Amino acid sequence: MDESEVLVHVYEISFGLARALSPMLLGGKQIDGIWHTGIVVYNTEFFFGSMGIQSCKKGGFLLKDPTSVISLGKTEIPHEVLLDHLRELASTTFRGSCYHLFDHNCNTFSNELANFLTGKGIPAEITNLPNEVKDTPIGAMIKQFIDSMESRPFSMFPEFEEGNSARGIINSAFGINDLPSSNSSKGLSSSASGAASCAAVNTEVASCGLGMSDEREPVANEVIPPALVYNDNNVLAIYQERYDLLKGILRPNEFQNIEEVFEYLSLQEVDWSLCRNHISLLCSLVADASMRDEIRSLAGLFLVLALSRPDVRTVCIHDSAQSFLTLIRNYNELPHGLISIIAKCLCNFVAERKSVVWLLESYNNAPNSFAESAFSLCTHCLLDEDRDSIEIGCGISSAFLQSGMAFGDVALSIAAALIEVIISRTYSDKSEDLLWFSFSKCVKLNDQIVELAKTMGLDLKTEEEKRPSIIKYTEIIRTLFN
Repeated sequence: MDESEVLVHVYEISFGLARALSPMLLGGKQIDGIWHTGIVVYNTEFFFGSMGIQSCKKGGFLLKDPTSVISLGKTEIPHEVLLDHLRELASTTFRGSCYHLFDHNCNTFSNELANFLTGKGIPAEITNLPNEVKDTPIGAMIKQFIDSMESRPFSMFPEFEEGNSARGIINSAFGINDLPSSNSSKGLSSSASGAASCAAVNTEVASCGLGMSDEREPVANEVIPPALVYNDNNVLAIYQERYDLLKGILRPNEFQNIEEVFEYLSLQEVDWSLCRNHISLLCSLVADASMRDEIRSLAGLFLVLALSRPDVRTVCIHDSAQSFLTLIRNYNELPHGLISIIAKCLCNFVAERKSVVWLLESYNNAPNSFAESAFSLCTHCLLDEDRDSIEIGCGISSAFLQSGMAFGDVALSIAAALIEVIISRTYSDKSEDLLWFSFSKCVKLNDQIVELAKTMGLDLKTEEEKRPSIIKYTEIIRTLFN
């Protein structure tokens, strides 16, 4: 008899923005997240979106690691019966055209499939969330915000025509290629669907909210702030203080590499560069939870200073192991102090346009990309209460937006965090230009941002009275507000 554990994979798709901003947007009510769910059974994750019922292998969803996993127990429903049931749903109540953000969404499907498999539904706090949102006076505004945040995961998967989607995906998921179908020529194997996904993403970049921006007339008198680069040489003195500690803990070859890093960073002009081994060692020391904090922070500060140099950024781009970018992807596993250091690393890395372009090209070519984590780290810094972290977030957002890349819905999520910073006035003078430049660029990239700003209570005149120096940016923004 067939038997499989049934899991609910829960993903928070606002990257913390819902929790941070919902009290302001929902009249004091706080929601913990915007949830997407999928049901994992027989090593396959099934989910529902505007393209109908879709699937991927367990662990293969766009956001990769779920925020939480809920076990519903085991099912004895044979997978052949499951396939028949999914085909029925895909041709009736869960066609792509039936998708509705509030009333008939991914969580509706997960609840239906969970009950079919186990007799148990998914948690009520997930299924009830849309009602909590749409029943508020600003539900229409929240719908735009959530819709933009939720749409991106689905756009990363192959787009199957309605009527064929369930058969193509289900057959692929279970390796079945011989089921009768009047449209069998349209079925996609796993490898074909992957290729289709890459093709769709590469040729329809705009649907993912990213890509090269349209040619636009330059804005008269637009002020572009210089890139924020952290190059504090104090780390060299810290290294000398911790020299004996490092020598006693690190292996001889590791210590030699650290000495080479120190030598390289001590010189203003060098005819050689750090290589992948140096970067990999620094990243591994930062990520090693068993390593002493003094060494982890020193390695992070070395990495910050190294990434202030263009040749090291190039090394990171061409590093086949992608050590630095893997560290960025896993930033939320680090202590708060190290997150700030790694955010400075990212800020230095994106100081050159070529680094931003490379990040976004990798984003367009693969799900679970490093750019996704970079956006998340940017908003994490902006929503931090610490002014230094906010400054870093402003530096990262400014670098991305200066690159000439179009962001679409990504601009919306970054703008929401920028608006929160502006209204709370928690930013320093050093952050001012970076913050307002970023916001002015976001407003031009996404029409919803104007309505979002008004809903959150942003008053340009009040902000100008507090900081007259921002008028050079608000003059541009005001033309779009009217």
